[in-house]
Amino acid sequence: MKKRIVSLLLCLCLAVGLLPAGALAAPVSYVALGDSITTGYGLGEGEKAFPQLLAEANGLDLTDLAEDGLTGAELSAALQTDKELQQAVAGADIITVTIGGNDLMNALYQGLAEAYNQFASTALTPQQVQQMLATGQMTPSQMATLLTSVEWVLASQEFSAAVADMGKALAGIVGALRQLNPEGKLAVACQYNPYGHLENTLTQPMVDAFEVALMVVNAQMKEAFALLGESGYVDVYTPFAQAEENPCNARFNSMTDFNLDFHPNAYGHQLIAQAMAGALGLKAPGEEGEEELGFPDVPEAEWYAEAVAYVSEKGMMNGMPDGRFAPGDFLTRAEVAQMLYNLEGKPAVAGAATFTDLPDQWYQDPIAWAQETGVVDGYEGNVFRPNRDVTREEFAQMMYNYAAYKKYDLTAVGDLSQFPDGDKVGEWALPAMAWANGNGLINGHDDGTLAPGGDTTRAEAAGILMRFDQNLVQK
Repeated sequence: MKKRIVSLLLCLCLAVGLLPAGALAAPVSYVALGDSITTGYGLGEGEKAFPQLLAEANGLDLTDLAEDGLTGAELSAALQTDKELQQAVAGADIITVTIGGNDLMNALYQGLAEAYNQFASTALTPQQVQQMLATGQMTPSQMATLLTSVEWVLASQEFSAAVADMGKALAGIVGALRQLNPEGKLAVACQYNPYGHLENTLTQPMVDAFEVALMVVNAQMKEAFALLGESGYVDVYTPFAQAEENPCNARFNSMTDFNLDFHPNAYGHQLIAQAMAGALGLKAPGEEGEEELGFPDVPEAEWYAEAVAYVSEKGMMNGMPDGRFAPGDFLTRAEVAQMLYNLEGKPAVAGAATFTDLPDQWYQDPIAWAQETGVVDGYEGNVFRPNRDVTREEFAQMMYNYAAYKKYDLTAVGDLSQFPDGDKVGEWALPAMAWANGNGLINGHDDGTLAPGGDTTRAEAAGILMRFDQNLVQK
C-alpha cells in the first residue's frame, strides 16, 4: 500500500513539474482605492473606468474598493480601522489611488455658497451649489455670481487650509499603505484641471484660477511623497492639459447651457490608465498586439487588416476605449463625421451645430464642422440622429460632399446598373454612389449586390477611407 501511495505522489510531482511555470502562479492582485474617479462616476453605459482598463490589458485580478464622495481624511481613517480594507491592501501586488478631489471641491462649494449667500435673498447649501453646477439647473444671474466668486474662493485662506489638510491626509494614506504593504507597487494620481478645455471668455477666469490652485495642490502632493521617500506620484495633470479633446464631462456653451461636472469621461479614463500603466510598468490599454496592428481583434490575415492599419496609422480612425478596433461593429453617423473631421486635421470650430438632437458628447465639434462645411445634412425636423447606423448610400453622400468641399475630382462615375439592386439607390444619392463606385470606394458584396440601404461596418469604412486617401487625396 505504501509503495502505491509513494508512486502516486511521485507521479503527481512529475505532472506538476511538467506544467508551464505560469500555470501555478497566482494572478496578480490589483486593489483600486479612492473616490468617484476610480469608481467611474459619470461614465456612460459600456464605458470603463481606468482600473478596469488596466486590469483587462494586463490580466490583473481587480478588487475595486473605491467609494463615490470619499475624502482624503475618510480614506486615511479607514486604513486605520477597516479590517477588510487592511487585509485587501496587505495582499495586493498593485495599488492605485485617486484621492483629494472631493477635499478640494467640497472646500470650493463651501466657499461659493458663502459668497453667494452674502448677496442672495435665498441661501444655498454647498450641496445645492454642487448639484446646480453639475446639472446646469440655475439662473444666469446665479451662474454669474458663482463664476465671479471662484477666483476669490480658490485664493482664500480657507481653501489654502483645505489644501494643507489634503496634503496631510495624503501623507497619512501613503504611510498607512506602506505599513500594511511594504513591497507592493503603488501609484497615486495627482490632480488635473477639469475645466482646462473650456473655451469661453466667461469661464476663463475660473480656468486660470484652477491652474494657479493646482500648482499649489500638486506641489503639496509631490512634497508628501518626497518626505516619505516614495515614488508613487503619477502625473495625470500633463496628459489632461495636452489632450487633443476634452477629457472631462465639463462643458460651457452659455450661461444657460453648461455642465461643470469635474469627472473624466471615457477618453479621460484612457489617459489616466496610460499614465498609471507607465508608472507601474504595465501595458497600457491597447498595447496588446502592437507589434502587428495594435488591435487584438484584427488578425493579420483578415481582408480588412491592411486598411485598419492604414487608417489607424494616419489617425483617420481610432480604436475603442478598451483597445479593440471592433471591425464588425456598425458605423454611426456621428462616427463618420469624426472620421472626416480627423481627415481634415481637426480644425477649430467657430460655433455649435444647429441640430436639435445633439446632447453634449464627443461628437459636438465634428458634427458642427461637418454641418458648417456642407459635408453632412440632417433629417426633417432639424435632427441629425448621431447614433443611427449610417447606410452605405449615406456614407457615399458624406464622402462625396467632403470631396466637393476639398475640390477633388468628381468626374469618375461607375455604372450602377451592373448591380442587381442598383435601382434601389435613392435618387438623392445616385450621383454620390456612382462617384464612389467609379473611384473604387464602394463596390459590391460577395453576392454581387450593392446594398445601398445596408449598414456600414467599421472594417468596411476603413477600406473606403484608405482607398479615398490613396485614389483621391494622394493624387
